[in-house]
Amino acid sequence: MTPRCSGDVYGILFSRKINRKILNEKELKDAIAGKFDIKMVELSVEANRLPYIIKTVSCAKLVVGVHGSMQMLGVFLPPS
Repeated sequence: MTPRCSGDVYGILFSRKINRKILNEKELKDAIAGKFDIKMVELSVEANRLPYIIKTVSCAKLVVGVHGSMQMLGVFLPPS
């Protein structure tokens, strides 16, 4: 079953609060948004449940984050 995505085009910046933190998250998010002309949203595993994360990723255009297990969620990105 394919989730219903709104017409919004967005990318995701995986955010962590405990370890593997990105110290300049806001600057990185702004730079990516400007470069690709896309809205960027932060998504945290600590603050969200897995079903919500999967649904959000499955409607995104791109994901960015520090290497690690959260990158595995890229398998839920739509084709292309």
